[in-house]
Amino acid sequence: MAPFHMPRFRPQSASDADSGPRIDNFAPSAALPLGEIEVSGANLGPLHQTPPAVTVDGVGAQILMCRPSKLVLQVSSSAETGMIHVTTEAGSAESGPLRIARELNSGLHPVTSPAVSRSGMIYATISGPRGKATPVSVVRISPDGRGLLSLRES
Repeated sequence: MAPFHMPRFRPQSASDADSGPRIDNFAPSAALPLGEIEVSGANLGPLHQTPPAVTVDGVGAQILMCRPSKLVLQVSSSAETGMIHVTTEAGSAESGPLRIARELNSGLHPVTSPAVSRSGMIYATISGPRGKATPVSVVRISPDGRGLLSLRES
């Protein structure tokens, strides 16, 4: 079970309440599920002690820290690539797309970093489980993750 994080909030002043939130930037531009993203902008909240609602591709994200000019969120384990959406009592804002990684294949024992072709094919060297030999040492994985092909089969 993941540890519970108490969000830290710094309330916005009443004079800022007239403007809705604005997202200027977020980093990093890609994340793993349960990864952290820092969003910068203006009027991000909280407003009147009420934190904003944040989603990634329509899936709720946990707010770890929130200030009027910056918030840090944790991407949900079920989120997919999509827009970051921040909603406060004063309005809402949407960012460009945040890319979320997904597992393509499991059960491989990669030896070193994979190579990716322009077409999205992934080439990896594998060693297999400890003490067991593999029939091939280089595999090709399609971008959709459905195919695990040895180079001998091509």
